[in-house]
Amino acid sequence: MKIFSQIIEQRSKLESKILNSVVLAKKETKNFEITIKKIIGFNIHIRYGITEISEFYNNELFSINIYKNHKKGYSETNNLSINNIKNTIYNAINLSNYTVYDKYLGLLKYKLFIFNNINLDLFHIPNINKMKYILLLKESEEIALNTDKRIINSNGGDFNSFAMIHIFANSLGVLQSYISTYYSLYLSVIAQENNKMEYSCSYSISRSPSNLYSSKILGEDSAQKSLNKLGARKIKTQKSPIIFYNEISFLYLNI
Repeated sequence: MKIFSQIIEQRSKLESKILNSVVLAKKETKNFEITIKKIIGFNIHIRYGITEISEFYNNELFSINIYKNHKKGYSETNNLSINNIKNTIYNAINLSNYTVYDKYLGLLKYKLFIFNNINLDLFHIPNINKMKYILLLKESEEIALNTDKRIINSNGGDFNSFAMIHIFANSLGVLQSYISTYYSLYLSVIAQENNKMEYSCSYSISRSPSNLYSSKILGEDSAQKSLNKLGARKIKTQKSPIIFYNEISFLYLNI
């Protein structure tokens, strides 16, 4: 598959780039860790059946943590030229001279690092048909708007498709990398009752697009969540047990 071979090629190039960065950093400081991330993909946003946004992403980020006398300096850049990486390293070293001392700051002990990659099945990259997901979003929005007469408006829906390359190296000789994918569907609609409006959303996140919600589930779920918020009111200050909604955990998903 063409996109897969491109990802593997980019991964190899970025691993070489991070090795060169390690050589540069070692000339300036003893303790550091470097990360390079690359994101390739696209985002589609529709509202009332019209595609309002279609964006393509091809972003890179280089970041470095410097640990000097139990002080930390951090700097990052999205320009991975050699000169810019050098300046980023210098910036991190300079910042470490002005940060707060903390005796616990520093790299982990060598024995705590893992030197063999573990396959966590994070990468799934089939051929993505944009039109398929545009139609899915349009259909889910239509389903939501027709669920109940109290659903009066739409905030729109999104589809995201990203492939990521993650590379990590440090001054102890660690160099690890992995690739992953991220897919998501999102839809938000507005409900109204007694001149009061509420909105909510439904979303689905997965490493593989085959596991995402269908248009029916996405549409009905977004409508129901908005309807559920109608009639909400404040309660008195009190101590009481609470139950967190299960989707809260997805907010902290690391792609």
